[in-house]
This record gives sequence, C-alpha cells and structure tokens, in this order.
Amino acid sequence: ILTGPWIAAPSLGMLKTLNDGQQLTVSAPADKDGSAVIIAPEDIELSASSPDHLINNNRLRGRVTRLSYEHATEDIVLTVTVATVPFVARISADQLQCRPIQPGQRIWLSFDPGCARWL
Repeated sequence: ILTGPWIAAPSLGMLKTLNDGQQLTVSAPADKDGSAVIIAPEDIELSASSPDHLINNNRLRGRVTRLSYEHATEDIVLTVTVATVPFVARISADQLQCRPIQPGQRIWLSFDPGCARWL
C-alpha cells in the first residue's frame, strides 16, 4: 500500500516521491477521495538491470528483503524494499531458476502506472 502525499502531475496522473528521491507515477483516481494505492504482486516485473526499454513504466531500484515459497500456488513471493516502502512481487519457481534472486540483492522493479488501484 502506497500512501500519500500524492501530487497531481499533468499528463502523468499522480506523482509520489519516495524518501530516497526516486519517483513513481500512477493513474489519477476516478474520484477525488483516493489517498492510497495498491499494486498487485502479479503486476510487478523484476530485473537485475535497469529496465530502460519500459519507458512508460515506473522503474525503481530496491533491495530484496524477503523471499518465500507459496505452497498453494508454487510461486515465489518476494518483498523488495524501495527507500522505506515494501513492494510485494510474485514469480514462478521456473522464473527464479532462470534469473537467480537472493535476499539482500539490489534489484529493479517496474510496473505500469495504470495497474495501480486506488483505495
């Protein structure tokens, strides 16, 4: 969950600056009452190098702070902390074998601004 403050950014939607200076944008809320957003774990992409080819997506650098196996889905659930904000991502066990990720590793995450859901 990402809470405010949010700043209106013309043509971008809403802008948030994290404690470390990194910025992210999300689509503006449909109503004026939105104060927090959530990004579904399935909407977050992970990369060891900067995903520069995703020019319209948010690209944030963080550290893997948790990795766990979800028995019901056989997925790997990761927590990547950016500044002081934890983002939760989900990948398959096969994806983890193709690109090894370990706790403590610096990693990039990206997501489309339109994937954010206002609460």
